[in-house]
Amino acid sequence: MTGFVTLGPLAFATDRLLALAAIALFLILMDVIGRKSRQQTARPAWTAIIAGVIVARLAFVWVHRQAFADDWFSAFAIWQGGFDVQAGAFAAGVALLLVMRSRRTAILGFGAVLLCFTLFTAVDIFMRPDVRPMPQVAPLQALDGRAVPLERYRGRPLIINLWATWCLPCRRELPMLAELAETAPVPILLVDHAEDADTVRAFLAREGVSGKAVLLDRTGSIARALGSAIFPTTLFLDRRGNIVATHYGEISRAAMLDQIARLEQVDGKE
Repeated sequence: MTGFVTLGPLAFATDRLLALAAIALFLILMDVIGRKSRQQTARPAWTAIIAGVIVARLAFVWVHRQAFADDWFSAFAIWQGGFDVQAGAFAAGVALLLVMRSRRTAILGFGAVLLCFTLFTAVDIFMRPDVRPMPQVAPLQALDGRAVPLERYRGRPLIINLWATWCLPCRRELPMLAELAETAPVPILLVDHAEDADTVRAFLAREGVSGKAVLLDRTGSIARALGSAIFPTTLFLDRRGNIVATHYGEISRAAMLDQIARLEQVDGKE
């Protein structure tokens, strides 16, 4: 889970931007290698990229196969993220070794893959947001009007998903999150941003989504305190109330289960 970069009204997850930058660097390096060795490297380079992306996704899906078992079609929802970068880099390197005619050029290409993977990993780690305390916000509101202060959940891990009825990615992930919230070992709060109870209740009834985990942030205090207007946003808090990971944009069941397991693991060690 990484941060994000904003370009005007648009926001992009830094890990995905870094992946695109790594691919672009790889293509440049392969072009240089091709020019120096007088070999055709464009097609092998793209073959390596395609093989790497496919294997990276398949490896992630396999590791989290139980999460995809009830909804295998979501394995194709690559916009939600979910790639095993290490497996993808290895597959790209092997693909180059198999398709390049010149062994020397293939080895140089494998080195380019290794360099791009190393740079991607190093920059991704460097750009990850630091652990920070959850800002103090006004009490949230249940659909029946009860006040629900976040302090109630202090002392145990917590997941907060910020969403809104007008947000299309939020609407896609909400049924899965509402279902997961009923059985997850970690509390999941589905916090609507700055809408009234009637609007939210009508939306939930129309979509057939349970409202048991839904709370209202009528004033938008959480998004304002975080300095972010990206929806959906999912926050993962440890038992001390620190934000240890953040996911911007639509999230998959696999990513949620992975983060829940991480929170439980950390909580068990403390």
